[in-house]
Amino acid sequence: MVITKLNMKRIIAPLIAILTLLTLNACSSESTQEEDLQTNIMQVTANNHEISASEVNDKITSNQDFYLIDVRTEEEHAETHIPDTDLMVLDSLADEIINNEDISFHDEIVVYCRSGNRSKSAYDILTQLGYTNVKSMTGGITEWTSLGYNTCSELNNTC
Repeated sequence: MVITKLNMKRIIAPLIAILTLLTLNACSSESTQEEDLQTNIMQVTANNHEISASEVNDKITSNQDFYLIDVRTEEEHAETHIPDTDLMVLDSLADEIINNEDISFHDEIVVYCRSGNRSKSAYDILTQLGYTNVKSMTGGITEWTSLGYNTCSELNNTC
């Protein structure tokens, strides 16, 4: 077979298309691997601020030294809260904690709310202020009570 310029063009054009696709696919899979790695790092980092209700209960029952802070409203706290909890409403958390001379920047602090959303915000506030050992209780008091752990109620005078 004689290779002419016309035959070369017919062979080279598909080869270039195939090589381009292979190159794009390799770059795409490399990019996907990088994205997967970044996603995994973000998940680990995101979950690094969390502590489960059962872990908090274990800390309490083993008499570990840490601060447990309820960041809900006064009304929610009066209705039900975890025993020996400090109430620092989310809206005034920054002022209250800075003015609390008992809590240092390196003390272990666990914050909780009803379901975990406000405690994540509290975690963000505290870490921005420079507190280095802060955790947000996942599931909040809702998870705590669903597991049957002890609660207090100022409305029912139980505690």
